[in-house]
Amino acid sequence: FLSSTSSSPPLLPLLHFFLSSTSSSPPLLPPSSSSPPLHFSSIQNTTYAPIHIHLILACPATSSAACEATASSSSSSASSSSSSSSSSSSSSSSSSSSPLTAAFEQSLARSLGGSLRARPSVRTSHLLLRHPLEKTIRDVAYEHDTPASASHAAPEYRVLLVVPELFSALAPNQSQPRALWLGPARTAAAVVPSMQLADVQKACEQWIADAVAESFLGLHPMPSQTLATAVKVSPTYRVTFSLISGEDSADSLVRCWPIKSAIDRYIRPLLDELQDVMEVNIDSQIRRFLPLLREPTPSPNGEWFEFDSSDLPFILSHPNEYNDDFVATTEPSLHFVFYVPPRRFSPLRIRMPDGTLLGTGGFTMARTGGVIFVDGGEEGWDTAGCLRERTMQQLMSTVLAQVRELIGVVEVKGQQAHKKAASGATGHERGVHTAPHHVHTQTSARGIAGWESDALRRRRTRQHLERSAEALQSLASLVAKLTNLAVPDEIQLLMEQSLDACEKSLEATRAGDERAAASHARHATHFAERALFHPDMLMVQYDPPNHDFAVYLPLSLPILFPLAQGLLSRLRALRSRTATAPHAKVE
Repeated sequence: FLSSTSSSPPLLPLLHFFLSSTSSSPPLLPPSSSSPPLHFSSIQNTTYAPIHIHLILACPATSSAACEATASSSSSSASSSSSSSSSSSSSSSSSSSSPLTAAFEQSLARSLGGSLRARPSVRTSHLLLRHPLEKTIRDVAYEHDTPASASHAAPEYRVLLVVPELFSALAPNQSQPRALWLGPARTAAAVVPSMQLADVQKACEQWIADAVAESFLGLHPMPSQTLATAVKVSPTYRVTFSLISGEDSADSLVRCWPIKSAIDRYIRPLLDELQDVMEVNIDSQIRRFLPLLREPTPSPNGEWFEFDSSDLPFILSHPNEYNDDFVATTEPSLHFVFYVPPRRFSPLRIRMPDGTLLGTGGFTMARTGGVIFVDGGEEGWDTAGCLRERTMQQLMSTVLAQVRELIGVVEVKGQQAHKKAASGATGHERGVHTAPHHVHTQTSARGIAGWESDALRRRRTRQHLERSAEALQSLASLVAKLTNLAVPDEIQLLMEQSLDACEKSLEATRAGDERAAASHARHATHFAERALFHPDMLMVQYDPPNHDFAVYLPLSLPILFPLAQGLLSRLRALRSRTATAPHAKVE
């Protein structure tokens, strides 16, 4: 379910840290509580619910003999068939202890190298396709193209094993011997040379298991490039859309833009799918008369203007500088700028390092947002100065791709070179490459496929649990260091809520309820950070007693010397008076 992180520190013997002798508040949890202290090992060593994978041998009816022979060889018992007169296919299921199932499970475990805390649950079956084959295979592949269920049952991932001529119905004009098709829901299709058992097992062992684990299930660690680009993990985000005009004249075309309807149509389905992972607050604005910091270069034929990719950081001011009208917030912010350049520099394009021209006219800023250049020509605007619907569709498709990249959705399009595990380590640790394969993805109407949202939800669940645990660790260390610090009741309540949410998230993870696990983990981070950044605790964190001593000691030193000198003079006077007192008495 979630990959272990060996570099993570041991964590949270929290309970005795909060038994402050000077505090009048009750302990964080009663000592008699049956709940054990939450350690980081609780997150790492959790036994997760099985990942259900359904291998389906999709065969044309003309090759039913070979398909049924492979299926019968894969089954240790008689299989039950079901068919319908109105259906264009028939299926047969086999036992989970078949040789093909065992070979796929072993290949999957070898690919993950022991980093998976869940046992894959694989079952196999065969599907006989009737004519027309192209329509039938598409119907089967898109059968589960529905929004992810909110039920407590763990999702099942279907992997269709098809011959090349059937694969071309899903990915036209593609004839690679090693190709993987990823559907908009939780269905994938992989090419096998034939339906003979030996060929199917060989393909699964050589590349299909690796491809399914990394590209389809997202069980391998997140690529470093995605980690560097994605915004930091947080339970809540603020997203700002800004339409900025660079025109320096009063007759600028920029008057309005249908951003609300565009967000509801193109961005809102993605956010609704991930509402258990993150909460997003959206606002928008229009700014005018903001010029480019550098002028673009005209193209050789004079049809457009272009910037070199190396000039991108210096074209515009930082997007957060345009947010001076908004109230400051602690939420991580993403800012998407729609920039309308002056007419004399329109249209704008970006020249990539390999010499190609980027047609979208926009770029992504790591962990910040994105910039999209809007064509300043009159064809993109109506007479009222608003962007046309077709223009907004093109722009929002670019924004959607940028949002996916910034929230951590791993793109697996094109050619993928996967790494194979060996000697108990993950492939990413060993660095041993298998032969590359080609991936073809089918876009989803929601902006994110079912298998993509599941992979992101798993990663975010673990990241939220680790982040909340680290916040609790920091607060616990602070209280342990300052033994005379009284912990307010409100902070203790937040700590209790965070710990309770962590436990509920782990319980939901063990039960296979991924949505509930992600939601509880997000709330655990929310409560833990509220406790850590509470005003009463911030004053202690950023103004400890040692800091006060270092501040006031230099101020008191100048007056210490006169005081010490006066004290010494007074002592000398007392000593001299004591010494002369006996002589005066004799006289």
